[in-house]
Amino acid sequence: MNRMRTETEWRRQESVRSHKSKYSNETETLWIEFIILFNERRKREGHSPIKMYNVLSEEIELI
Repeated sequence: MNRMRTETEWRRQESVRSHKSKYSNETETLWIEFIILFNERRKREGHSPIKMYNVLSEEIELI
């Protein structure tokens, strides 16, 4: 999480927020943090996005 808080990440977050959204800033921030964590784990484990979705779905018993 600390790495995410670098100036570059926050700048990227702010550019995403600059558009009009029906979601609160807090919700958008959580979504951006989720995407970053999802992609880091996906790359570390060598999964495609769909495979990573399936892995997470099983872990949280979504399926």
